[in-house]
Order: sequence, then C-alpha cells, then structure tokens
Amino acid sequence: MSVIEIYDRQNMLNRRQRWSTYLAIIFGVVAIFIGLNLRDSKLYATTLYTNTRAGINARYP
Repeated sequence: MSVIEIYDRQNMLNRRQRWSTYLAIIFGVVAIFIGLNLRDSKLYATTLYTNTRAGINARYP
C-alpha cells in the first residue's frame, strides 16, 4: 500500500508573489508604527510659555 499525494500546482506562489506578500506585511507594520508615533507626538505636544516680567515659565498643550 502506498500514499499518493495529489495537489494543485496552480495554488503555489511564485517568487514575485511571495516577495509582494512579504513586502505588503512589512509595509503594513511600518505604517502602523508611523501612525502610532504621529499620534503620540500630537497627543503629548506642549508649548513653552515664558513671561519674564512675572517670572513664569510654563508648558501648556
């Protein structure tokens, strides 16, 4: 008794399709990282206010 495996060769990806899949995943991860970084920079952004007459230095959003 022997085992015969039958599979469809059309479902196999060629080299270009594999690379495009990898690059799409990498691009998605980088885009999420950049989006989170931009969100944090805007969320925690402050501006320095200085009034030398009153002697006040403050950071405000």
